[in-house]
Amino acid sequence: MFGMRGTAVFKAMALIVGLVLWAAGCGGGGGSNTFSSSPAPSATVNNTSTGTNVSVQPADTTGGSPVKLTFNTVIQGGVTSLSISSTGLAPPAGFLLGSPAQYYDLATTAVFSGAVSVCINYGTIAFVNSPRLFHYNGTAWVDVTTSVDPTNRTVCGNVTSLSPFAIFQAAAGTVP
Repeated sequence: MFGMRGTAVFKAMALIVGLVLWAAGCGGGGGSNTFSSSPAPSATVNNTSTGTNVSVQPADTTGGSPVKLTFNTVIQGGVTSLSISSTGLAPPAGFLLGSPAQYYDLATTAVFSGAVSVCINYGTIAFVNSPRLFHYNGTAWVDVTTSVDPTNRTVCGNVTSLSPFAIFQAAAGTVP
């Protein structure tokens, strides 16, 4: 249909189109000769080592680290992470959030046994009544508070699992 000359032209055009697409994928020849369809993943660093009384201060997405965890025993190291949000499950009856509201989602890939001490510096969060540390156990909020330090604005508690945490205060007239 095309003849010898037409077939040669067709093949040359296909080759040119292929080279153009390849060059575009490699940065277009305008400086970069690397191909990337997405940013390179950041390296994951184990921040929770094996041992006893292992302390970790995971950073949130802003680089802040208002939470300190102390694991009784870490059997296998891993990554302990923190995510802070202004939204979460409603407080239990008789309790209110501080202002502004903050929820702390803690997770780890480390294998641990025993208790974990969780201490949160509540910084500029305002409370009318004494703050209490609550842990969501999958079905309900549980008050796990072991100490409150109003001078250093820190509240601590002991748990055996990690998940969402929040600092609540008793509503007026409620005794924790």
